[in-house]
Amino acid sequence: MNKNEDPLALYLEPKSGLPAELEEELRENLEGVEFSFPQIGIIHQGYQFQMPDESIVASFEGIILDTNRINAWWMIPYDQSGGGTPPDCFSLDGLVPAENCERQSDRCVTCPLGGREAFGSEVTKDGKPGRGKACKNMKRLHILLSNHTEPFRLTLPPSNLKIIDKWIQAMSTAGFSFRHWITKFTLDKAQNKDGIKYSAIHLEKQSQIADTPEKQRRMRELFLKWKPDMRGQAILFREYQDADAGEPFTE
Repeated sequence: MNKNEDPLALYLEPKSGLPAELEEELRENLEGVEFSFPQIGIIHQGYQFQMPDESIVASFEGIILDTNRINAWWMIPYDQSGGGTPPDCFSLDGLVPAENCERQSDRCVTCPLGGREAFGSEVTKDGKPGRGKACKNMKRLHILLSNHTEPFRLTLPPSNLKIIDKWIQAMSTAGFSFRHWITKFTLDKAQNKDGIKYSAIHLEKQSQIADTPEKQRRMRELFLKWKPDMRGQAILFREYQDADAGEPFTE
């Protein structure tokens, strides 16, 4: 992306936005359509991203519109079920299981499958106890990219949660909202205490995009517009697969 290009001109500059008639027509086109956000995948052993158009990139830039924790647990592992089924227990806020699932606990933090004390509850693909949790703690990032009218979704694995939380906290402490800045996304090589390698998300603040109260208001409006979908959609098995692959691996 050209550094001088405003990736959110479509949203932040009213004169360059979509005509009202076209916006209405696009909304009509989506009536009755089960909308899903384009998913950005992570090729963990290659330290690269797979974009929704199947292209492979080492980095990309965009505006983080929202982040939120999710948890998901499947009773029957992918190797046995073949995937495609909804999680048996899940949470769309990382705090409490959803109402319409087989709840394993009243609160996620105390759950024996995904809570604070749940390390070691995982069963590996060969049927042996693992070091991780049976229920995957993940984080969804919804990102606005240049020349697209809807956010893209990037789901981060458990191994990356501390990284993204630390980055968001640092931004907030410095008085910055991540919604007001272009962020560059890359993947670093990392390894845990056992020497096992894994890919770690790396974020860099680039240029400020919402630098006036009016633009900041527009960003807030965008967040509120998409919030019900960003935080309300069912967890897909692909997101779980990405999280599972994102556990520390051996090359």
